[in-house]
Amino acid sequence: MRLAYLSGTRADFGLMRTLLKKIEKESKWQLKLMVTGMHLMDEFGYTVSEVDKQFKVARVIEAVFTKDDRESMARFVGRCLTGVTEALIKHQADVVIVLGDRGEQLAMATAAAYLNIPIVHLHGGEETTTVDNKARKTISQLTDWHLPASQGAAKRLTAMGVDKKKITVVGAPGLDEIRHLPQAGKKDLIVVLEHPDENEAQAGEQVEKTLSAAVSFGLPVKVIYPNADAGGRKMIVVIEKFVAKYPNLVKSYKSITREDYLKLLGQAKVLVGNSSSGLIESPAFRLPVVNVGPRQKGRERAKNVIDAGYDQKEIKAAVNKALKMKFKQITNPYGDGKTAQRVVKFLNQTFL
Repeated sequence: MRLAYLSGTRADFGLMRTLLKKIEKESKWQLKLMVTGMHLMDEFGYTVSEVDKQFKVARVIEAVFTKDDRESMARFVGRCLTGVTEALIKHQADVVIVLGDRGEQLAMATAAAYLNIPIVHLHGGEETTTVDNKARKTISQLTDWHLPASQGAAKRLTAMGVDKKKITVVGAPGLDEIRHLPQAGKKDLIVVLEHPDENEAQAGEQVEKTLSAAVSFGLPVKVIYPNADAGGRKMIVVIEKFVAKYPNLVKSYKSITREDYLKLLGQAKVLVGNSSSGLIESPAFRLPVVNVGPRQKGRERAKNVIDAGYDQKEIKAAVNKALKMKFKQITNPYGDGKTAQRVVKFLNQTFL
């Protein structure tokens, strides 16, 4: 059986890597891994080279974000749709796995649906406030089999009209490799990872408030570039201004490997921004999180998360509170780090 997956960012590849490796080891499955989007962009580290070191890439879909606006995002999805359609036909995919809510995932699901290829969706049923949320719900409507990460997500899928027999809660795939990591020693370190939200015109101003609050504590600040969404380049300009202004305090990363990112989360005193990793992966490290803005509104979260608006004083107060937080144990609503084995078991029982 041939199973296809399309990776468009460093983030989704990192989340899916353990599962993809497990599928690759299964004798009855042939993994057809395709790459596109941010992986092909120099300004985000040209991470296709990292993917190629770890897996055989079946197809490169030549689609990137040419500008920092919504028109470019829409054209990107269109180019992805054309590319993955041809790739799915050529590689004769029997099953498609789709993750989350990004535009390339929507393109993959749309192509598979029209080609009558069964779709398995991970991380469906979650709520955010960006255009990605519309994509996630659309993917759910196109999907044949739903593998949500939490019980709350499963309930939302049921409320959308999905048959309970088509839903199997498996947890979040991004937690799997964390379970096997050695415990890192904590450092006086603040990690910042913030993406544009729906108000992309103010993305630069928003991240400036976050970084101003972060540097005010005099601790080392490590900032990771945002996704290639509308408003992302505005944020990068601000990030590099802070690097130039505080060269001994602030360090930026165009891209970062999954191993290095998880190492940072293990070492950090606090994670600041609006990344989903602040809600999904951070509890595994007992890491306090300041979740900035409305981007993750509606998503389940553990007790380590403090919400703050786009206000420098509010963010600073939240970081100050987070730096004093300590946890012996946190219950993670997104599972126990055994997602890959559950997904492979599901695939074997359903399709073989």
